[in-house]
Amino acid sequence: MGTICFISTLSSAPWGGSEELWCAVAARLAGQGTPVVAVTTRWPTRPAPLVALADAGVTVRSLRPAGLARRALYKTGLSRGPGAAGVSVLVVSMASAHDLIQAPAARAAVRHAARSGTPYVLAPHSIIERRLAPHNRALLRQLYTGSASIVLPSARLRRDLERQLAVALPQCVEIPTPTPLLSLAPAPQPAPDGHLRLACVGRLDAEQKGHDILLAALSRVSWNDDSWSLDLFGSGPDEAHLRDLVAHYGLAGHVRFQGHTRDVAAVWRDHDLLVLPSRREARGIVIAEAMACGRPTVATAVGGIPDSVVDGVTGLLAAAATEDAWVAALERLWRERARIPEWGANARRHVSALFSDDPTERFATLLLGLGSPGTALPRKPGPGLAD
Repeated sequence: MGTICFISTLSSAPWGGSEELWCAVAARLAGQGTPVVAVTTRWPTRPAPLVALADAGVTVRSLRPAGLARRALYKTGLSRGPGAAGVSVLVVSMASAHDLIQAPAARAAVRHAARSGTPYVLAPHSIIERRLAPHNRALLRQLYTGSASIVLPSARLRRDLERQLAVALPQCVEIPTPTPLLSLAPAPQPAPDGHLRLACVGRLDAEQKGHDILLAALSRVSWNDDSWSLDLFGSGPDEAHLRDLVAHYGLAGHVRFQGHTRDVAAVWRDHDLLVLPSRREARGIVIAEAMACGRPTVATAVGGIPDSVVDGVTGLLAAAATEDAWVAALERLWRERARIPEWGANARRHVSALFSDDPTERFATLLLGLGSPGTALPRKPGPGLAD
């Protein structure tokens, strides 16, 4: 078969959760002898996973600020069309389902694939609630309905995407982001000493992750002053603001900034549970990691989170990303804290069942099937796809 091409539209940071699945699939395919090209944003320093991808035999290309569309078509070989000499399947991995609006290179590649009969797969990591201009909604509707498959980390996100585009998308497939921590034994719970050890793991981006809501809610709970602590793991643009909020709410004795960590398993050896007050989230890779280590989660009921956090079973859900909803969830956590070990055990079983089928292998098999000789798009592209 010809080349399988991955295009990543991530441009806000060199690496993120949206990159984990496609990168693992690209490495798996290359290891099986399939020609693979990966096209990403040009970073001053190539992130380590992309270096490893190149070492695994993947041809890694970078988009430049100018001439994005022409360079994408030329570098991927998509301009040569499907077949042994060109691209057999195009995969566009996106942090958000709307990235195609601001990503001319990826958009041009998708349009060319549609015209040439090359199957293309769209893999948005999250569905952000936003107002779409009518012409942008029409554009996205055409691109998504013309896709051979739409890979989502959570089945719930299909409903959000169909609502935003007002169209049925039966080709949606749920493939969660893999977590290597499932290969480890669950971490024993910290010794019960009456102290509740909370951890929040993720980029310090309050607008998305909601750290500001969590700090405000913690300032209002009725918990005993010396009975809890919160460690924030991560770095990001809002660290200074969050430090100011800690001082503003008088939480300096409770909240510590631990910076970025690569050893996530070590976090859960010393903490009781994850708190994730996100305003928006796909499914939450950090949730799967905590669950794999036998830790429950308190999180906002947004995006695909309720697929993992089953309220009262694997953790607790805050009804919304608001102070009042989080105060209510935290007060319930305090009342039911004796159930944390039970929730943690349930969480481990839940995530083990979720990943009983290897998501990397499922995605790779999907792409190999689409790239087999005689495979074509399941439908003709909608009108208006021409440049």
